[in-house]
Amino acid sequence: MNTILKDFHLWSFDLFPKSLKKFRELEIRHWVGINIGICLLYYMAARFGLQLQFAGSQATPIWPPSGIAIGVCLLFGMRALPGVFVGAMAANLVDFYLKGGLGFNATIASVVIGIGNMGEAWLACALLRSRLDEGFISDKLSSALSFVLGVLLACLVSSTVGVMILTGLGFLPPAIVVSVFGTWWVGDVVGALVVAPALLWCFGESKEKAPDKLVILFAIAGLSVLSGMTFLAWGNWKLFTAQAYMLLPILMLLTLKFGRLMMVVAMLVVAGFSIFGTINGLGPFANTDSNIALILLQGFIGVLVVSLLFLDAIHHERQLAAVALEEANAFLEQRVLDRTQQLEKTNQELARSNKELDDFAYIASHDLKEPLRGIENQLAFLIEDYGSQLSPEVHERLNKIPPIAKHLENLIQSLLHFSRVGRVDMAIGSVDLNIVINDVLGSLSGRLEAEKIEIRRPAPLPAAYCDHARIGEVFRNLITNAMKYNDKPERWIEIAAIDKDGETIFYVEDNGIGIQEKHREKVFQIFKRLHSQEKFGGGTGAGMTICQKIVERHGGRIWIESEYGKGSRFCFTLKSA
Repeated sequence: MNTILKDFHLWSFDLFPKSLKKFRELEIRHWVGINIGICLLYYMAARFGLQLQFAGSQATPIWPPSGIAIGVCLLFGMRALPGVFVGAMAANLVDFYLKGGLGFNATIASVVIGIGNMGEAWLACALLRSRLDEGFISDKLSSALSFVLGVLLACLVSSTVGVMILTGLGFLPPAIVVSVFGTWWVGDVVGALVVAPALLWCFGESKEKAPDKLVILFAIAGLSVLSGMTFLAWGNWKLFTAQAYMLLPILMLLTLKFGRLMMVVAMLVVAGFSIFGTINGLGPFANTDSNIALILLQGFIGVLVVSLLFLDAIHHERQLAAVALEEANAFLEQRVLDRTQQLEKTNQELARSNKELDDFAYIASHDLKEPLRGIENQLAFLIEDYGSQLSPEVHERLNKIPPIAKHLENLIQSLLHFSRVGRVDMAIGSVDLNIVINDVLGSLSGRLEAEKIEIRRPAPLPAAYCDHARIGEVFRNLITNAMKYNDKPERWIEIAAIDKDGETIFYVEDNGIGIQEKHREKVFQIFKRLHSQEKFGGGTGAGMTICQKIVERHGGRIWIESEYGKGSRFCFTLKSA
């Protein structure tokens, strides 16, 4: 028995294995019971459909059993096919018997028609197996489209097999073969489109969250309006008979507002009212030929169902995209938060490291002064006490030590000053930079007049948010450098500001020696000189480093624009006042 069950399981497949795992684990006797239930359900639906058959041809425009067969096979796998086959065969045998034509040919026809109905369900599942994911058939637009196309194609099996066997056994006259085939195919297609989604919703895993009471009340009200309009269109009221398609926007609204359950229920309501009315000769599709009327009705219902499936698929994809976008946003926000915290931690560590470096530079430069003074004092004592005993050569060598010591003292003083720039708090406020420039130029006026340097100030400088003393130091360094590094007979210095890309740029420009592009970054390295100590008035090489640190502490930036041999422009930015 277990071997038979194993082989039976390998022969079948499920499209929704998670939701129906328990069914796969059932013993074969339980599967027999399930197939009996499917058989009875199929038989009752088939008997109803055969009441409306066209010209006694076994073909009917109303055939919900096709939806039952495809639905149960999509849910339970191919193990549900025996119930479909037996139900279809039994329904046709009973129909032949009631028509008084049960015999060998009728039995053969019933068996073959049952095989055709079973083949229809098998082909639909085989086509949709690789197209549908677990869930509802309209989870994606591609799934809904695959479902519709699969049903259209699979229903050709039953209609073709049925018409061929009935024609071959003499049950159908050739004159009505085409009409019978069309009726059979339309009935199977619409039955599958309406009933299969309802079964998949009831027994599948794709469920929506339970709505609140207010939503339920609105849903009932909407369904009542839909039922009323359908009743008016297919009742004996002669209303809306030419405007049945007005139901489509209402169905679309209910689907979008209340979800798939409402879509399934609404379609069953419309299908039930419209079929009942059309059978009784009422509604917009009523015709002297009841078969034509029902075929027209089925076309109308098919258009409604396909439209709603596509609409629901598009709506569901948008919902999934919105959820994915929210998840992506949440992920990015978390990443940003993590990176921000990491950056804050790094900044804290960097600030601590900079403070330690500043403290070290301050302590080192401060402590180095004492031994340097000791060296100078001991050298002075040595010359004073033993100068007469030393040779001129020794005197010459000793006289070279004080300038070297003085230069070392200047380096230590520059290092001490550089460390203080990072240690001392700044008095930030709105500063009139014209006053700052006037103070700097006033202190340098004697040298400017002696060296005949022209100062150009095209326009007053704007106010800035800065430390008065520190920015004065920046301008002093830049102006003194412009005075120093200039070998032209007529020298000038321009101090101005320009607005560019939404920020104010201050600059000090000269017509001096200029700086080659490869050396521009070196200018801001501490104690880095581009010329010898004796050339252009000496210096420690720390001035531009100090300027850079002051500007950066103000939240600005500093850079050089220069043409070698023609002059330089030192630019920096500050916060606007």
